[in-house]
Amino acid sequence: MRILSDPQHPSCAASVTFRQSSAVASLLLVQPTASFDVVNAGPGGTVRDIGPLRRGDIWVNGGFLVMRRELFRHIQPGEELVREPLQQLLQKQALLAFKSSGFWQCMDTFKDKERLQELNQGVVPWKVRNHLASSIAGNSAKGISAGV
Repeated sequence: MRILSDPQHPSCAASVTFRQSSAVASLLLVQPTASFDVVNAGPGGTVRDIGPLRRGDIWVNGGFLVMRRELFRHIQPGEELVREPLQQLLQKQALLAFKSSGFWQCMDTFKDKERLQELNQGVVPWKVRNHLASSIAGNSAKGISAGV
């Protein structure tokens, strides 16, 4: 297995922990980035609380999964991975999840695409290579060896 990511990112820690476990699959959980508000309504419709989705303890599948080949024994033709096979693993306690509060952004809508394009113009959290190159260049100027 080869991970091409930031070694400090939870996805790398998740894959190491996964390899040391007996789980068949694992997924990275993230807090949703949608701009919805969560509303808690009581009996009769009286609103008790309203606040941003991110404020709550709501986590979603971030789309980064690590799996063993054994997973293929749990998939039948026509099944959706997250529905049937992962539900089977959940019942067998063979599914791990890792919460990440770091950078994550979905791209499901045009608004998401615009947001990612806007982010791509500045300091980009997902371009680890650029951050590493800047760090190495800065250290070289100071006479510090990168050791890479």
